[in-house]
Amino acid sequence: MPTITSAEEPDGVSLAHPAIVAVIGATLMVMGTATFVIAALPTLAVELRATQTELTLIADAVPVVLAALLLPCGAALDRYGRRTGLIVGLSIMVVSLLVSPLATDATQLIGARIIGGVGAAIAFPGTLATMTELLGERRRALGVALWAGAAMTGGAFVMVVAGICVEASGSDAMFLVIAALTAVSALTVVRWVPETRDDDPPSIDVVGSALVAVAIGTIVFGIVEIPAHGVVHPIVLVPWGVGAIASIGFVARSLTAAEPLLDLGVFLRPRVALGFVAVGAMFAISYGWYMLSFQYNAFVFDYGPLLTSVLIACAGITIIPGALLGPALASRVGTGQVAVLGLVLLVVGLVALALAGMTERLSVVFVATLLFGVGIGLGQGPATQLIVDALPAAKSGLASALNDVAREMGAAFGLAITGSAFNLAYRGAVDGAPALADVAEQARASPAAGSAVAHAPDAAPGAFDAVRDAVAGGWSWAHGFNALLLTAVIAAILVVRRRIVARAQRTTS
Repeated sequence: MPTITSAEEPDGVSLAHPAIVAVIGATLMVMGTATFVIAALPTLAVELRATQTELTLIADAVPVVLAALLLPCGAALDRYGRRTGLIVGLSIMVVSLLVSPLATDATQLIGARIIGGVGAAIAFPGTLATMTELLGERRRALGVALWAGAAMTGGAFVMVVAGICVEASGSDAMFLVIAALTAVSALTVVRWVPETRDDDPPSIDVVGSALVAVAIGTIVFGIVEIPAHGVVHPIVLVPWGVGAIASIGFVARSLTAAEPLLDLGVFLRPRVALGFVAVGAMFAISYGWYMLSFQYNAFVFDYGPLLTSVLIACAGITIIPGALLGPALASRVGTGQVAVLGLVLLVVGLVALALAGMTERLSVVFVATLLFGVGIGLGQGPATQLIVDALPAAKSGLASALNDVAREMGAAFGLAITGSAFNLAYRGAVDGAPALADVAEQARASPAAGSAVAHAPDAAPGAFDAVRDAVAGGWSWAHGFNALLLTAVIAAILVVRRRIVARAQRTTS
């Protein structure tokens, strides 16, 4: 297999080249590994007797590890080769999937998911970096849009597969089938993808890598524990304190090291900062939506994993056209403007989802899902392009990792924040429901536990309706809360952009 270094600008292959198809397949499987388990959360809650907090950690394990390790893995792939990283990472993912059915409790499954996250972190930076190396300048923007679409729809695609498996044979079959698909993806990389690497690779900052891993992991853990213990509990405050110290240490390390893990000066470039924030926000909202969809549809509409996965995949009806329209629109009005427009449309989708949850009507939820998909599809490609264009082609691995860190940090924090917002609203509604007064402690653990006690022979009249209304209220509260947060982010972006433009005008005048 030939090796391409950054000094050898390839003429560019077509988007239909087998290497590009193989990389897109790897992207689908990596993103699918991060999300597919969400399809089985209601089932795993029963099988493993998992609490809502444990379910959030099961869903969040891979995104947290991805976010923590992507930067050092991106630098390592620049040095040792992106094809090698893809093969090694996908192979580790296969192992984690094969051992997952052996888990007998939530803690063991979280451990298996952490192993999968390590594999995903090794593989993922190699996807976008390989595409940008192989496509050449002329096709690069369209290729980035295609990759962004695959990264966004990969989770939904693999969740549909997971839903089929769970309904047909259970969660064990789900893990084994996705392991087989991941193995096939690894074989296509072995067969068709050439090796690419940086001809002047950076050193790997071990200290910086450790600090960023500790910072992300501890802060996310603290967020997840809020619903169970409250904001001022030591189990929340201590991890946050450790995360704050690690974050300060990472910044200090980045500013003083000869070859830091991440040159923070790159965020002084407005386009990079905008792209990083936009990508992170979109993934935060999307992953929160993924997780809540299975809870909502299972306990409000009594849908299984398959029907819920199909409903989520329907967002592709608007995501894919939006992803194709994004680059064309960006060429006319500007990449940054389209990225912000995507965020604005995403707020509209969140408000629609929050209102739809209150109606408890499938048709309204479906329309809201389509609106939600418009913002994701339109903004993802341009936001990603802002980051990719910020660094030279020789650093495509690090540029890819920086973009991926934005995605996975967004996913990790989005799952934690959305899960905590849902959990707070759900538990509050359970505590206030007269029909659940005698079983409130059991029902508070999770919607699955609430459904179980509501269906018990001695359950009070209206108990199940109370659980269903608590789930619907949690859905609406979480999406409404996210809409407010995203609105604040957009406002901050616009204020900063206005100041930058004003400063530039004063400089030129």
